[in-house]
Order: sequence, then C-alpha cells, then structure tokens
Amino acid sequence: MPQLASHADLRSDALTRMGGPSEWEQPIAGGDPQHGQVRVKVGASNVRTPCRPAGRRLAMVALTGMFVLSVRPQPLQAEQDAGVDPATAEWIEQLGAAEFQRRDEAMRRLVCLGPAALPALRAAAASKPFEAATRARRVTEWIEALLFTGVEVELSFSREHIRWDEPVDLHIRMTNRSAFAAGVPFAPGGEDRSGPDSASEDVRRLGMILDASDYLRVTDPAGEEVDLRVDDISGEAAAERVVDARIGGGPTTRLAPGESLSIRVDAVNKGWARYAFLDRGVYQVDFLYQPPWPDDPLFEPLRTAEAWVVRGRRAALTVSEAAPPAVSRSGRQALLQLQRGDGDWIARLICTDDLPLWVNANFGNGLPFATCRWVATFGPDRYYVPASAAPVSLKDFSVERLRRVAPGETIEMARIPDKDLRVAIAAQGGDVEAASWTLHADYLNLLDRSWQERNEPLLSKQIGVPDVLRKPLPQRMLILNLVSLTVETSKTSNPGIPRP
Repeated sequence: MPQLASHADLRSDALTRMGGPSEWEQPIAGGDPQHGQVRVKVGASNVRTPCRPAGRRLAMVALTGMFVLSVRPQPLQAEQDAGVDPATAEWIEQLGAAEFQRRDEAMRRLVCLGPAALPALRAAAASKPFEAATRARRVTEWIEALLFTGVEVELSFSREHIRWDEPVDLHIRMTNRSAFAAGVPFAPGGEDRSGPDSASEDVRRLGMILDASDYLRVTDPAGEEVDLRVDDISGEAAAERVVDARIGGGPTTRLAPGESLSIRVDAVNKGWARYAFLDRGVYQVDFLYQPPWPDDPLFEPLRTAEAWVVRGRRAALTVSEAAPPAVSRSGRQALLQLQRGDGDWIARLICTDDLPLWVNANFGNGLPFATCRWVATFGPDRYYVPASAAPVSLKDFSVERLRRVAPGETIEMARIPDKDLRVAIAAQGGDVEAASWTLHADYLNLLDRSWQERNEPLLSKQIGVPDVLRKPLPQRMLILNLVSLTVETSKTSNPGIPRP
C-alpha cells in the first residue's frame, strides 16, 4: 500500500499551493482505482470529480416523502495542542485584516489546515475583536463539520463472485492516519440506536445502507451508475425510527489517531434500500467524500481544489449469472399483461422487481379488497367488467389469496370467457357487434401495513374481521395501479394486436 500523506504534508501542501479567490384512497368494505488516498488537492489544474448525491438524504425522501436537511456531525476535537505555529498565527491575525480579500483568504487557508488549527481558532473566537472572532467561529464550525479528515477508507465485498439473487456484504474499513481525531458517520460495529426493535436485521440493514450510501458510487458492467433502490416504509414503525434518527443527525464516531473502525453493510443488495446487481459482469463500488461547503463564492477555490476530499480503495464484484430478462433494470415493480387464450381473456401479472412481492388477489369493492377489471372502449364510451362480480364481505378475505411472486415470475390474476365478457358489456349498452373496439385490463391495490395501522381501531372492534387483517401483513405488498396494453378486438372475436 502506498505511503499516505501525513497531516503535516497536507497542511504544508495546502498553505504552499492554495490560490486566491477565483466558482392517489378507498373506504373500508363493509471512486478511485488506486489505493485509497487522503488528499487536499489545491492545484489549479485539479478537476472536481462529479458525484451525484444519491445517498441517505435522497433515500429518506423516497422512503418517507420528507424533505431532509443536511445534517451536522458531532464537533471534531483536536487531540493535540502543542502551541500555534507562526503560519497559523499569521492567518489568524489576517482574519481581522482591513481588506476583505485578505480576510476571506485567511479563512480558506485556515480551513485547509483542518483540525490542526482548531485550538488557535477557538482561542481567537474568545479573544479577538468582533470581526476576527466571528470569522474564527465560522471556520471552527466548518472544520468541526468535516468528516474523514486524514482517514484512509478501504472497501471490500464478503464474496468476489455471486449470482444476481445471492446476498453479499460490503465491508468498509476506516483508519485514521492523521495526528488528530477524525469524525466518521457510523456507529461502532454498525450498532443501531433507534429503539427496541433495533435487533431486526432488516432495520439494522436499512440504517447501515443509509449511513453508507451518501459516499458510495456503484457502476454496472457497462460503466453506468446504479441507483440506490428504495421501498416505502410507511407503517413500519421500527424502520421509521431509523429514518427519523438519520434526519436528526445520524450516528457519528470519533477515531483517535491510528484507530480503525470496520463496518459491515449486510446484504447490500437486499432490504428496503439496496443496490441491485442484475447483469452479468463486474460491478465497481467507489467511495467518495466531498465536504458540503456552503454555496458561497468564498468556498469555490476549496471545491475546485478538492480540499479535504477523501477517496477510498475501490471494491469489485463479479456477477456470474444475470437476472431474468423480465426483471426490470430501471426499478419497475410489476407489469400487467392481457392475453387471449382458447376462447378466454386472461390477465397476468409479472413481478419485474428484483425482490419478491406480495400481491393481493382478494377482489371486491373497497379496501381491504383489490380490484381487477376488464375495460372495453367504444370510441368515447367505456364499459367496466369486474373480475369478481359476486358480493363480498370482510369474512371472505383470505390469506390464500395473498400471493408471493418471485422476481420474473408470472401469475394469473383473472380469466373470463370471451362470450361472457361480451354479454357483460352488452348488458351495459356496449355495441359488441361494432366493427372494432378495444380491451385492456387494470388492477389496483391499496392494502398494506400502513392501511392496517390507520384502520387498527376499526379492525380490532369490528366483528367478522379475519385474523389475516389483524396481524401484520407481509412487508412488500404491491401497492400500484397497473394497466395492461390495449388490445384491438372485433365482433369476430379475433384477439387482434396489442397496442400501447
């Protein structure tokens, strides 16, 4: 492993080369290929590496629909205070210079010094005149908010080769190579501190992936970035506590000089938030930390210079067997197909998600039932034929009709003889003798744990509610309105051609 730059080298490099200022509800029914480097790059020719912020804040927006503000870690403390070197003292003095350009330059230089400058900055904030003291406090806050200062990061997988559906762990090892304490946004051993349900593996995994994903960039065998897939956690109290804890700031651990911390993100390709490895070939995972500098021209030179940017050692994973073609690479959960059988019309559902889904095939009017129907269109007129026309009540709701569908699997949702469909349409006034008309199927389910939670008082008191509705429903219920492609038909009962 190449020798890492010491904190003193980084400080010297920063001071020497830093440039000046320059950039839809129903009612209830009844990184870097080299070894990891810690760098403060300050040359004018350095280009900022693009990094889309697809980590915990965006994941939490998708999981909860909440807008999440940037969070601030616990204050970083300097471990050493062996006096103030002359250069640091000079820049401290310049915080009160008459020219604002010199004051701004001094702030940038002190930021580049990092934790080494904290003792002098704190002293200045307590003793200097108002202008200098105010600027010293601001620089102190910026430095304390930095993560991974002087930390070497190494990524690795628990296995080098997997099939697309096999779980794999991602290991993150962090070692503080500097002479000062460094903050890292993880709890020791991946410990979750969100509440009494923290022992749940799914909940623990969710916390770990949210903590790590801010700094990970995953690319597929074609070099395209892989998005973090996130599921809705509404009604999952333990998972919601984990997300709330991250909104409030998340875990932070201080690494003493020379100290290491290893984190294991269990089954990084499974769970509520995950990276899906679906194609055959090599996936690359890079680590990149970029300080969240304020959107102020004062910090543009720091962004350009990649000040306190940290890149980790890349990890590679080979997928030997790809997911079935029916599994969506873009994150689509399911498809509904309308097909013509031997005198029948058939609606089939295909699970296109990378994880199994639970499908509600209890059909009726109003929740907790789902709806599946045939929709015939004659010009501007539409006629609806339900898949189940018999009246139903809550006692008819069956656990056997909650169906688990594996990725790529197809199940039959509804079937109707063509002659029965035509009779039903004609009974509503549809001209089934017309030269041509179109037909499609649609499916809607809104039943999940969140609905259970909202209706718990009614479900617990109402007579005839089946046990399946009193107990927690499966986690991954398909909550969607699916519409099949439209099929051209005619009075001759030819199936015609599907059309968008």
